[in-house]
Amino acid sequence: MALFRQTRLFPFGVRIRIARVRAWLSHRRALRRSALLVLAMLLVVTVMSARSSARSVEASWGSTSHVLVAQDRVEIGQSARDLLASEPRPVGVLPVDAVIEEDLVAVGALTALRRLEPGDIITRRDLVGFDDERRLDDSQRALNVPTGPATPELLPGDAVELIVVVDRFGSEGDAPVRPVAGLILNSTPDAVTVSVNAESVVRLAEAQSDQRLVIVRR
Repeated sequence: MALFRQTRLFPFGVRIRIARVRAWLSHRRALRRSALLVLAMLLVVTVMSARSSARSVEASWGSTSHVLVAQDRVEIGQSARDLLASEPRPVGVLPVDAVIEEDLVAVGALTALRRLEPGDIITRRDLVGFDDERRLDDSQRALNVPTGPATPELLPGDAVELIVVVDRFGSEGDAPVRPVAGLILNSTPDAVTVSVNAESVVRLAEAQSDQRLVIVRR
């Protein structure tokens, strides 16, 4: 470049070529500066547009509220205590019985009453400790089972099995049956309310009326 500055040392034709090279280099530097300026302006416009779009979406949904959201899959009967987190959600899409973190103060167990998938908003129907029969879906029924001295201490959220005692000297149709899985919804000194599948509730109720129903903790 220092050699280019001493153009008087070159013949006229060479000086012309050097001048053209200088002009070309200056033009490229100007183009580069212009391109960088255009990119910077595009970046600013994109960021401002994204912020404006986010504000528009938030305004269209209304204000937000922090509710409990499942962070991982939770199976029925599994404790959800370490698998929930408080996250903001638009008020316009929240279930009326969505659970907030403060609601859990009065709930002893955080046992799931249905399978929860990641991202599910937790409702009062999903966890043991809020209501009883009103939380159950169409596949479940609430059965009230009296307890006695031989019944183990059972608390809401406990997983249990309901066993129908078969009379050894009964009819041939009185065959052994498999235990039915259940979940304790509520507990009093004299009885427990158990969530069981709808297909088994009639058989269990009949066994209970004949005092042939035993409840054990799983």
